[in-house]
Amino acid sequence: PSEKTVINEVNEQDILESLIKSVNLDDMSIIKHHLELSAEDYQDGRWSDSIANSRYRNSAYHSQISTRFGQISGKEFLSSEDLKWAGKVRGNLKENGFFDGKEKDALAKIYGLLSETGGHPYIASRDEARLMRHLFLTICQFELLRLEGIINEHNS
Repeated sequence: PSEKTVINEVNEQDILESLIKSVNLDDMSIIKHHLELSAEDYQDGRWSDSIANSRYRNSAYHSQISTRFGQISGKEFLSSEDLKWAGKVRGNLKENGFFDGKEKDALAKIYGLLSETGGHPYIASRDEARLMRHLFLTICQFELLRLEGIINEHNS
């Protein structure tokens, strides 16, 4: 983005890519694809598409985190059909101890907020897209750091 932002998006993307490799998620390419699309859409002024690609990226990596957490912890896996539903994935991660109740609820609310593209009066569409993208970059980092910590604890 050409305007100044609170976070350095290039740096955040590099951190996310490093974390994704560190936790050994199954399909980094789909996450990276939506991350790049979100940035391209933002650069090209396609605000709704940028937010949608942030949301798609979140769903893709969320499902992969759930699967990876199940592999590490021996906790219950979700079916491939259930992995398509963000609410089921969040619920499974809470039930199996990855999230506590407040974290799960906060993430569900943020996901809902992002689903209401254009539903935020008095905020310019460009700013809405930038802020929603920042939210997802932050959420991704939070969850990947949590998973990395669980992996490190499991390996020690």
